[in-house]
Amino acid sequence: MTRLLMNILFVAFFLLIIGGGFGVVSAQIINPSVLEDPFYQQKGSFDIPRERTVSPFQHVEESVDPFTGNLNLLHTDLILPGNGGLDLKIHRSYNSRIWGRKDTSFPGLIASNERSVMSLGWSFHFGRVRNPGSDSPVIEMPDGSTHPMYQSSVAGQKISRERWIFRFNNNISKYELVLTDGTVYTFAPANQYGTADGVVIYQVDSITTPNGNTITLSYQTGDPRLITSILDSANRSITFNYTTITNGTCLVDHNHHKALTSIVANGKTYTYFYQLINCSLLLTEAKPPVGPSWKYTYHTTNPGLYELKTVTYPSGAVLTYG
Repeated sequence: MTRLLMNILFVAFFLLIIGGGFGVVSAQIINPSVLEDPFYQQKGSFDIPRERTVSPFQHVEESVDPFTGNLNLLHTDLILPGNGGLDLKIHRSYNSRIWGRKDTSFPGLIASNERSVMSLGWSFHFGRVRNPGSDSPVIEMPDGSTHPMYQSSVAGQKISRERWIFRFNNNISKYELVLTDGTVYTFAPANQYGTADGVVIYQVDSITTPNGNTITLSYQTGDPRLITSILDSANRSITFNYTTITNGTCLVDHNHHKALTSIVANGKTYTYFYQLINCSLLLTEAKPPVGPSWKYTYHTTNPGLYELKTVTYPSGAVLTYG
């Protein structure tokens, strides 16, 4: 009897464990809170990435170099999806490295050498090359990244760490950059200008994918710093407008204050506002066609004169930099 009783108790205990386990699993499967999570139960191959659920105008990428202390920001104001993945993207980037090295006798406001159309510290372009005819040209991409080019094993051809190829194409009389995916950027001599510190810059005039989709860029005659329009293979056009920012007392080099004031795409206008601090041009607001803006303030005294002080997000959040 004792052995029989022990066997009965063992079987009963085993069945209780099995039943309880299945009961718990069943409860997890039918939990409605899990099924209602849109990112937990997505189906099919057309899922929308999470970053696309918010307007690109709300996005900003931020990094700080722990060695130099330089602040880097990347804003994406506009994305127009294009054929074959060749999207039209409007980027603007910020780098707080507007002064020269402090261990020199006079660091100097090096950002003023560039005469950026989006003010000190801000960069706005669609791809360009610095000193293309030199032994060490540097490619700058719209996201603010820089890519030094080095001599390759092929004469007359440079190569980057990413294995991008840079060369002069005699057939079209232009420099061209070939990315690893086959996308080609061309840089025409007509779109070149010089900075105050003697750097020669060629702006990109076309971007072409291996399947033939192309973005064509046009610049203002007499001032190739100023992009005037973009046209893609889908016949979509983006136009850019500029004005001279002045307060009546800043009489030196008015071209330095030529600023991008609006971008028109698909009938919608993105507007940019500025202020002059000691005759230095500074971006204060980037406003979309609808909704709240990005807003910026800057340090007006040393340390950090003219460097970014606060960023106000469209949501109302404020970040302060010191």
